[in-house]
Formats: sequence, C-alpha cells, structure tokens
Amino acid sequence: MQKILTALLVLLFCSAPCEVTLSQDIGKKYALLIAGLGGDAEHTDKFKGYLFDTRKALVESLGFEESDVVVLGEARIVEESFVDDLSNAENIRSQFTSLNNKVTSSDDVLIVLFGHGGYEGGIARLNIPRRDLTQNDYADLVGALQARRLVFINTASASAPFIEAIAGEGRIVITATRTGTQTNETLFPQYFVESLTNPGTDRDKDSRISIAEVFAYAAEKTDQWYEDNGHVATENAMISDTGSGEGVRIEDLEVSGTGQVAAFTYLSSGDTALLAAAGGSSPELASWLDEKNQIELDIAELKAQKTQMNIEEYYAALEVLFVRLARGNEQLETAVP
Repeated sequence: MQKILTALLVLLFCSAPCEVTLSQDIGKKYALLIAGLGGDAEHTDKFKGYLFDTRKALVESLGFEESDVVVLGEARIVEESFVDDLSNAENIRSQFTSLNNKVTSSDDVLIVLFGHGGYEGGIARLNIPRRDLTQNDYADLVGALQARRLVFINTASASAPFIEAIAGEGRIVITATRTGTQTNETLFPQYFVESLTNPGTDRDKDSRISIAEVFAYAAEKTDQWYEDNGHVATENAMISDTGSGEGVRIEDLEVSGTGQVAAFTYLSSGDTALLAAAGGSSPELASWLDEKNQIELDIAELKAQKTQMNIEEYYAALEVLFVRLARGNEQLETAVP
C-alpha cells in the first residue's frame, strides 16, 4: 500500500517515468494558539480547556510537530505545562517575529484566538493582559509572514472586523460573529475545538480535515444549538478566503463562491502523512506536490469565479484541471504491480 500511495503522488504529475529518491521533508505546519483574559474562574478554565484540547488535537491527531505549536495564555494558567508564555502584546509580537524568521513559502500557519472580544469605534480587539491588540495590529503581524497559506480563526465575540483587516491572497479568515456589535459570549469555539477530533467533520471521507469542513461543522453546530434551545442567535460565524475582505455565512457559501480555497487547505495533510510513511521526499517529489497544491488552488479560484463566467468556458477550464489531477490515477494501474 505504501508503494502504491507513493507512486500515485509521483505519477500524478509525471508524463514520463520519474526516478525519485525519498530523502527530505517539504512544507511544515505551524500553529499559534492565543487565549485572552477569562475575567473570572469559570471563563479562565473554559479558555484553558480550549487551548489544551486544540493543542492536543493538532499534535496527537493532525500531525503537527509539538515544537511547532505555541500556546499563550493569561497569568492564571501560564504555569500549566502546555502553556508556553503569557498572552500579552509583547509576547504575541515576539511569537510572530519567531514565525516570520522560520516560515517559508511552502509552509502553512494556523492562528487561533480564544477569549472575550471588544468593539468600539469600528475597531475590534481580543482582551488580553495589559494592552489589547486590535484587528489592525494582527493584520500588521500576519502581513510579514510569507506562508503558503495562512489560516486565522478568531472565535471570540465582536470578531467580525478581523476579516476585512486580515483577508488577502492565500489567507483564510474565520470569525465567530457577523458584526462587531455581536458582543455576547460565543459558542462557536466549543464546536470549533470539537470539530478537530470528531469523525463527522470529514464530510467527504477522504481521511483529511479541511478548513472548510471545520468551519461547516462548527458553524452548523452553533446555529443548531440556538435553534434547539429556542434562542435568537447572537452570533453568526463567517469565513473569507477570496481575498476580498467580505465574510460569508455558511448558508451562503454555495452561491458566493467563497470556501473553495478553504476546501483545499487541510489541517491534516494527506501529502505530509504519505511522505512521512515513505521516509521523506526528494526535490522532484516536492516539486510534484507543489504543482498539485497549485492546481488545487487554481480549481478553487475557478470555482469562485463560476457565476462570472460563460458556463461552457467554466466547465472546459475545470475539465482541464481535473484531467491533470486524474492523469496519475490512469497511469497508476499499469505502473504499480
């Protein structure tokens, strides 16, 4: 099976026989998890639980290296073994500088915020020890990163303005709220954390969890809670991955063209898992995987433009891309005994 899976990755983009020597790694995944002030013991414990469970899922279930997941929390929990430092502005900036020094254009970065959000004068922020950082502060910090894809998830109340501030090419931004004025405590983080390990998140059953699947699971579970309990929803999760800075709700994804890049961005990478099983990658194989990632992005961008294109031209362009992806499957049957 390992031989077949490795050969598939090679053949996927080889029109002629390729010789591949497995020897080195390709793109890495980094995560920075930040929890703000709880304000009371109940919320401090809740945010601590979110941090612990998210880190555990990333490292134990989703293939992140333990050293590549950094956790920042408030003073009451900073002595916990899984917390790396205090979540104040200085340390947050320092961690972004550290990421900037090591992240390459082949790497993916995940940033997750937990806590209480605030909103005043059109500016949103996460409440952290001492001086808060605003949406614009975080936009400046992520702006220096040269990651292949950046996933920024703010699960706090009043988080919506982060979308417009942070959105850009190769970036996926998710917020728990539709506006900055939705300031009630959010349920979204509970279901976001749950999505990381729940088998139901993997809707297409490809043994990988995409950001689109995580968003769909958490957003739908949140909406269902309000409906089941007879409450008017005080939060509406949003996602943006087109670079436009406009967030889209779960029920509007299909008609909006949003969510296509998120559908090809994975927390658990099939490529990484296969390469690890095979013992690494050669420059040649890394090149094939880079090309596959680019084709997936091309498909995502094309799908996002569907409503603006002639339908025949759209399907013709889509067919070309899918044929390139399918070519490896066709060659695999005769190439692998």
